[in-house]
Amino acid sequence: MTADIGNYLLAILSSSTVTSLILLWFFIRNPEKVEKWVSLFLKTFAFVSARAARTHMATDIQSKIAEARKELNIREEVLPYGVKIKWTDVDDVETDLKDKRLVVMMRPYASQAKNFATIISVYIPEVLLPKAKRYVEPKLMTGIEHTISKSILQRNSKALDYYLNAFLEKDNDIASYITKMDKVHMQGALSRLLLPELKRLNVLYPQESNSMVFKETKNFSEMVYNFVTKEPGVDVSPNYLGNHIKMAIVAIAKPYQLVEGKVPASYTFIQKAKEKGIDHFYIVCTEAFIQYAKDLIEDCKNKLSLSKVFEEEYKATFREKQTIMFCAVLVSS
Repeated sequence: MTADIGNYLLAILSSSTVTSLILLWFFIRNPEKVEKWVSLFLKTFAFVSARAARTHMATDIQSKIAEARKELNIREEVLPYGVKIKWTDVDDVETDLKDKRLVVMMRPYASQAKNFATIISVYIPEVLLPKAKRYVEPKLMTGIEHTISKSILQRNSKALDYYLNAFLEKDNDIASYITKMDKVHMQGALSRLLLPELKRLNVLYPQESNSMVFKETKNFSEMVYNFVTKEPGVDVSPNYLGNHIKMAIVAIAKPYQLVEGKVPASYTFIQKAKEKGIDHFYIVCTEAFIQYAKDLIEDCKNKLSLSKVFEEEYKATFREKQTIMFCAVLVSS
């Protein structure tokens, strides 16, 4: 993508040294925005040039996927490859991996929505967790792929409708996983928690998969789903200790304070879980408890030899309402 967009920006970059440096810095930091600008620029010529029209169709989809990658890669690079679209005159869709991008070669449809949906249906299954996916229970993995695909297409209702009709699986087990992963994703836990933990299975590559690791990923996903959808006052397991995935979710829902003679339950839980072998801790809460969560994090860093590797405030759906959420990740040093 750098080479493609560089051709369009060459004239601008040559205007002055300062301008060049500023634009180069912005381009490196925000390549998806630059590609979107290029797409919009080409759109003005699409009505007078067939070549410009085709290029606009490709860059438009490429920029949308680049923006989605940036959002989904917020915690870990779960979509490690971008996309490059090459229009052909051949009916079959073909792909190739080149320069850290999946090259999708296909005949364009007159409908841009149909193009977008078709490319997503090919791109996500090939690029999402490319090494770890072979160790994820197959129907679970397919369910996750559909959830991610739908989330990318949701701002384009025509593309989403076409995807749902043409590509969505009819299998009941897969449909169940899609429903569950949709709910996990609505709370922001798919990209920040579940997918990064599944990515830990990269260490197994290129070994053959087996029923034991499939069972681990299935049980882990069920634990995450049960936790994020639990009703107030209902106790569900907040941790998973498997052969490869060893993590715990620590929800802060009341003030946290270290008081002499009384250690808060959240701190004690992390301490005991760490002794049992859990090495990833996800500290989560809603907006009202963010400062208490940060206080807990500082105590764990100072007293339990845990390191903070991620922290974010974001908007998500929590118990049917849009709210500010907080997620931080602590790992054993």
